[in-house]
Amino acid sequence: MCQKLVPTATTVVQDIHALDLPPQEFHGVFANAVLFHVKRTELTRVLGEIAASLRPNGVLFVSNPRSMHGEDMEKEGDDFDRRYGHYQTLQNWRIVCQSVGLVELEHYYRPPGQPIENQPWLASVWRRP
Repeated sequence: MCQKLVPTATTVVQDIHALDLPPQEFHGVFANAVLFHVKRTELTRVLGEIAASLRPNGVLFVSNPRSMHGEDMEKEGDDFDRRYGHYQTLQNWRIVCQSVGLVELEHYYRPPGQPIENQPWLASVWRRP
């Protein structure tokens, strides 16, 4: 999608668990429905690598399904759906992002126009100082 909208933009597709990103290279990183598949024990490392790839004042956009139960949840894959999921609260997501030096610009719940109990997605925007 990015290459269609901005043909000169650099796009990178990598295994989220084995990133090889250049330091301070990107003005922005877009991670939609990606980081919740990273194991809780690996999330700080992976997010730190992404943050390190941002230029000063670079922006990270993240959107993931969130915990709707007031506490973080992990879902191991099963025979029907083998994907792992780590569903976080806003409070815990903030702790992880701030621990790698990111500063929150804004957050919102999706889809728009619905009561919060019908907004399972948390979108947030962060800046590297």
